[in-house]
Amino acid sequence: MPYLVPKFIDRQAKILGPLTFRQFIVMVVAGGICFLLYFAMPLYAFIVVCVAIMGITFILSFVKVNGRDLPLIIADFFQYSFSSKIYLWKRSKVSPKLIMKVDMPKKKEKERGDILNISKSRLKNLSSKIETGQR
Repeated sequence: MPYLVPKFIDRQAKILGPLTFRQFIVMVVAGGICFLLYFAMPLYAFIVVCVAIMGITFILSFVKVNGRDLPLIIADFFQYSFSSKIYLWKRSKVSPKLIMKVDMPKKKEKERGDILNISKSRLKNLSSKIETGQR
């Protein structure tokens, strides 16, 4: 029995333990910023700023909302916020039409039913050929 293999797998490769390449790069950049701030700020200010930077980095790297990464959601939010939102509907002047029901004669209904029966059997034959792989 053949195994079912999903076609659309949306997973990123793990390169360093549980981290993907994007997560690893974000962590390295945040660590580099904290390293530079260590020499530029007093110790108490450095600790506060570094904790805030690393907290934001962890949130942006690991938090997912409905299976989507947080940076993608933030980018979509800003794109939607700054794009134009003018939706116009131009109503066309069309006069209403009156449709009358016309009864078909008995003979034509019978012929029409025969045509439907033939087309149903052709569809059934076609579906069985497709399922069995015949040509």
